[in-house]
Amino acid sequence: MGSVRTPSSAVNLASKGTVPNASKEALSAYDAVSSIPVRLISVDIQQALKLALDYNIYAYDAYFLQYAKQLSSPLITLDKRMKKIARDLNIEIVE
Repeated sequence: MGSVRTPSSAVNLASKGTVPNASKEALSAYDAVSSIPVRLISVDIQQALKLALDYNIYAYDAYFLQYAKQLSSPLITLDKRMKKIARDLNIEIVE
C-alpha cells in the first residue's frame, strides 16, 4: 500500500525540502489562485430561486443569471439553455 499524505504532512515535507512534484504543483497552483483579486457580491437568492423555478434550471445556474441581471453585466457561457434564458431576461451574452 502507498503512503497517505495529508495537507499538514505536505507542509511538513515542504519544510524539509522533500515535497513530491504533485505537492509542489498544488502549492504553486494555490499561490497563483490566491493572487487573483476577488470581490464578493451578494446575490438576491430569492430572485435566483424564482428564476430556477420559473425556468426549471439548477439554482447554481440561476445564481449566475441573477448576478448578471443584478449587475447589468454580460454572461459568459456556451450553454445553449443558459443563452436562451439570458436572452429572455435581456442579459447580454458573451461566447
